[in-house]
Amino acid sequence: MSTDERIDAIEKHLKTLHATQADLYQQLKEARVDQWKTRIDDLEAQVNHATTSGNDRLKQADDKLRGAWTRTCAQVDEASSTASTVADTLRDGLHGAYNEVRDALLESRSKISG
Repeated sequence: MSTDERIDAIEKHLKTLHATQADLYQQLKEARVDQWKTRIDDLEAQVNHATTSGNDRLKQADDKLRGAWTRTCAQVDEASSTASTVADTLRDGLHGAYNEVRDALLESRSKISG
């Protein structure tokens, strides 16, 4: 095999590796989004099953979480996003809103319990 043939083979292999890497990054982005969606859906189910129809704080926190989710999905859908950017966006955009809903839910439960 000549030097040029070896270089061509290496370049072809590198292109394959880059394509595989891009695919794996996309899968990672999708997995992180799915993980947060599952957490939000679970929390929303708890909110819906709670007997807190008059709890305005809980409703506002849930609306804030859904708004953060919508904004985050729009950012994640940008083609230029990398897996680490997605992780940062998800963490920063949803963590506070998620915790606010969770805290409101716990507060509602404690009011109901006692």
